[in-house]
Order: sequence, then structure tokens, then C-alpha cells
Amino acid sequence: SITSINLSNNNIGDEEMKYLSECLKDDKLITSINLSFNNIGKKGTRHFSECLKENKTITLIDFSSNNIGKLGARYFFDCFKFNT
Repeated sequence: SITSINLSNNNIGDEEMKYLSECLKDDKLITSINLSFNNIGKKGTRHFSECLKENKTITLIDFSSNNIGKLGARYFFDCFKFNT
């Protein structure tokens, strides 16, 4: 089974993150995802953080070199309160 996804440098933006987050919300296999060097902003981060509130399987995330800003970082911070 596939447990790791590398989607780095794929020009993924906020809209794509909406669909990816929906797919991963109930996934029980993926434990690691690399989303570095994309075009993910605060909206995409919000979608993904909502996904992580439900998905307890993903334990390693690389979101480096995206433009999430302070608000996007806040979305992550808030979702980790639920994901324990």
C-alpha cells in the first residue's frame, strides 16, 4: 500500500488543495505528504487543516516554500488542537 505522497513542485494552488483535502479526509493509509514548493496560500491551508481535523493518520507534512502567511499558520495551529 502507498503510505507516502510527494507532490512537491507541482504548481498546486488553493483550488487543488480543496480537492486533495477532500480525498485525504477519510484516508487511513497515507502517513506522509510532501507539498513543498507549490502555490498554496491561506485558503489551501484552511482546506488542508480542516482535513487534518478528521484525518489522524497523516503524521508527517512538508508544507515548506508555500505562501501560507500568518493566517495559514494559524489554521495549522488551530487544527492541531483537534488532531491528537
